Amino acid sequence: MPLPSVVTYNICVKVKDQNGMIAKKFFDVKVKDPSLKNLSSVSANEISVGESVTFTAQAQDGQGGYQYAVYYKKTQNTTWKTLSNWSEETLKTMNFTETGTYNACIKVKDQNGTIEKKYFVITVTE
Repeated sequence: MPLPSVVTYNICVKVKDQNGMIAKKFFDVKVKDPSLKNLSSVSANEISVGESVTFTAQAQDGQGGYQYAVYYKKTQNTTWKTLSNWSEETLKTMNFTETGTYNACIKVKDQNGTIEKKYFVITVTE
């Protein structure tokens, strides 16, 4: 189960003076998970030959200044091809001209160089 991205803590601070009088102050502290998250998506997982898929790269948290890269390959191949190398461009479209099952990977990188990957399977039929 994923951890929540924001946790709220209820804090109470008590102060006691020299006469024994106690004063309390209550407040909430929200702590956000700073880990880089890859929220990328594809427009379709099944298409026909000649149709296109749009790759939408999206990141959250981390250290901002995001860059994105998109890679693909036919499932049986071992070598990935680059559709888009590291850039700030968030949308990339690819027209598939051959049937088969393809693997796609959208990578997101923050300004600290942290990289998160998200994988997709795209099936292209006649």
